[in-house]
Amino acid sequence: MGENLARREGFKDFIVNQGCDILHPDLRNSGGFLETRRIADLAHIYGLPMANHNTGSQVYTYAAAQWAASIRDYIALETITGEGGWMDQCWCSTVRTSRMGSFR
Repeated sequence: MGENLARREGFKDFIVNQGCDILHPDLRNSGGFLETRRIADLAHIYGLPMANHNTGSQVYTYAAAQWAASIRDYIALETITGEGGWMDQCWCSTVRTSRMGSFR
């Protein structure tokens, strides 16, 4: 719930009334790093885990992963990498991964 909601005001009613099981904000739409962190802190009070909506570039994916590392009750980062599109061609030509999927 939440990839198109903006700021804390957009999420507040869903969080306080437990209107969802998992919050799923998009950092670009919900107000950036700090505002989305505030949303995550409010969700933590009510016991709601966080995930991220992510249909952005690899740079955005890195930024979202860095942000996710600072969040309690974080469960997943959505990505479109691996879909076979042009972003995968950029990804494969610039970043090497091991067989286990970790970055080298």
